[in-house]
Amino acid sequence: MKNSLLKLIIASLITFSFEAIAQPSLTNASNSPVVGDKFNWRNSSYVSPGSAGASQIWNLSAMSTASAVTNYTAVTAASTPSGSAYPSANVSVTDGTSYLYYATSAASWLNYGTVAGGVVFSYSNPETYLNYTFNYTNTFTDAWACTFTSGITFSRTGTSTVTADGWGTVTTPAGTFNNVMRIHLLQVYKDSSSSFPTINYVNDEYLWYRPGTHYPIVSVFSFTTGASSVSTGGGYLINVVTGLNENSSLVRSINVFPNPASQNLNVNCNLETNNSCKLIIYDGTGQMVKHISELETVVGENKFKLNISDLASGIYYLQISLEGVLVKNERFVITN
Repeated sequence: MKNSLLKLIIASLITFSFEAIAQPSLTNASNSPVVGDKFNWRNSSYVSPGSAGASQIWNLSAMSTASAVTNYTAVTAASTPSGSAYPSANVSVTDGTSYLYYATSAASWLNYGTVAGGVVFSYSNPETYLNYTFNYTNTFTDAWACTFTSGITFSRTGTSTVTADGWGTVTTPAGTFNNVMRIHLLQVYKDSSSSFPTINYVNDEYLWYRPGTHYPIVSVFSFTTGASSVSTGGGYLINVVTGLNENSSLVRSINVFPNPASQNLNVNCNLETNNSCKLIIYDGTGQMVKHISELETVVGENKFKLNISDLASGIYYLQISLEGVLVKNERFVITN
């Protein structure tokens, strides 16, 4: 979402085992940002978003790979320099200089404001990014309002119309992702001031989300200022380290050892319920190197041993998903 949502999740999914393509649903547990998330985003060129509908195949691999990568982290809102100004927010996403403030819950993902370049955007009426649970063909329109001062104090008011207009498979320069939902976002808003002419904006954007990730995988937008000034662009995730989803009621504890490892990696999961478990290992560049799905678990202790003797020395990340919800990402080192 341009200028408000850090457009964002996982690097390439090279399938080592069959993964059925199914219509996804977006939920707080599987899609909202979580404290501890770290992700890398590359701004890119605009490409056509393709068609709406079910079982689509979107090829966005022509997006530019030349732009610099920005690193983002999700932290507690209260820990940030301006956290006290956003008491309703429970998480902030930052690149170290700019901060976005969100309130996430089982019902919705809300935007409460932004601090960037010395300008503070404070929402008196938050903008709804997503309502949960969000399924294919669901739609809503949300009115929102904020103020900011950039030499002159402005009042910004607008509406966002959010529609789940398609689902299927999307390919970016980072890889191919199954079971994604495409969200069509249309933001229509204006900046008003008693001492400056009103400025009108339209942001027409498409974002692709996947259950088990906490941000869009890729987005493209067309942004109009005034009557005819149009800019276009996009961006995509190239790597992510995802924190434990504290909203998940599935996990008591997860331990991954030894670290460093050489021949085998042990995964001990203490779980609240019976779940279908998926384990994915990524290398330091975000390429998937192992994919083990449909592991059945039981309530209580579950122990898995992964053979990693075929992997080269280096830094890796183990992602653990339960019932399609990403609950843990563990960094580990292989030494051979």
